Amino acid sequence: MATSGLARIRAAWAALGVDPRTAETLASHWLPGTRESYEAKWTKFAAYCAQRACAVNGAISSAVICNFLQLLVEDEQLAVATVEGYATAITSVLKACFPAWRDEGDLISFYRSGLN
Repeated sequence: MATSGLARIRAAWAALGVDPRTAETLASHWLPGTRESYEAKWTKFAAYCAQRACAVNGAISSAVICNFLQLLVEDEQLAVATVEGYATAITSVLKACFPAWRDEGDLISFYRSGLN
């Protein structure tokens, strides 16, 4: 079962020594609607990774994310704006959980540019 994005973020913050009350304040950075949207998008991405035995951690490849986004475009025929929302949600959760995570070679940025 996939761990929720917010649960992952809270666990990462706890590992850094962030008090649960402080974590609540930090989490309020995202409005409730944004949290719900990110949560749904993260859950779908985590399920995609689980189906491919791909660990979702700080070492996850930008290529995996781009492949997932391409699946959304081709198989699900989602609108560009929706796919952009997925990219933002996924990278936001990864950056919050794994501060050292980076988009290797700006691959995701280049992919997003190609969508338009």
